[in-house]
Amino acid sequence: MIYLLGTYEHALVAFIGVLFAFAATCIAIAKLNGYLPKDMGRQYAHDGALSAGKPRGAGIIFVLTFVVSALLFGKMNKEIIIYLVLIVIEMFTGFFDDAAEKPWGEYLKGILDLAVAVVVAISYLHYNSSEITIAITGTTIVIPPVVFAILTVILVWVSINVTNCSDGVDGLSGTLTIITLMSVFVLDNILKVNDSFNAVFVHGDAVDDAMFQGRGAGEFPTASAVVGDVIATARNMQYDCCGRIGCSCYKNLPMQPGGDSRHR
Repeated sequence: MIYLLGTYEHALVAFIGVLFAFAATCIAIAKLNGYLPKDMGRQYAHDGALSAGKPRGAGIIFVLTFVVSALLFGKMNKEIIIYLVLIVIEMFTGFFDDAAEKPWGEYLKGILDLAVAVVVAISYLHYNSSEITIAITGTTIVIPPVVFAILTVILVWVSINVTNCSDGVDGLSGTLTIITLMSVFVLDNILKVNDSFNAVFVHGDAVDDAMFQGRGAGEFPTASAVVGDVIATARNMQYDCCGRIGCSCYKNLPMQPGGDSRHR
């Protein structure tokens, strides 16, 4: 929503959004903790009676704070809004189950989770293709839409239940935060080659995979390259030679036949 007011640096807005979400979560937990449903004790858990009376369902605070922060500081479109609505729906199913005097049952919760997963798969394929790209290698793989949808449903459904097994959203938030920050850092360095930046991936026997990134255009990078070429040309003229570094591109050499070249 903040982008409706003007054009801002995305990284700065994202950073402010993270700070806002953190502060809002702390304040909301302190103010709304008394309104959360209370644990009735866990019959089959070790020392389950000790948890009786403790607040539960705090994930609703985390999720609603996240959604509000995303709406305020994120770039919104129809697809993202659909996902945010589904996140809220999924959170409310867990919250109402926690608040109910009688648990809903595993089958009912499983069906609701499956319905959300199906809507996620349909929405994603409606707005995107069924291609996946391996970021490190840049390889693109096209998966049949039906297979892609089935895999998406399985991934989302399993993710929801893994979250539940980890004591809900509140029990998994710390781990997800660390994983998300590390993933954003890695992918940002791999994929963020914008504007005048160029990136070259090199594989060597000793160094393995390496990536070199730098500006290929712009006022100072271009000036540096031009001046470097001028100085190199002047030195070549002074020493009456071509390519003092031994570059074969100055020489008219015959090409080696392809059958004589060695490769692995």
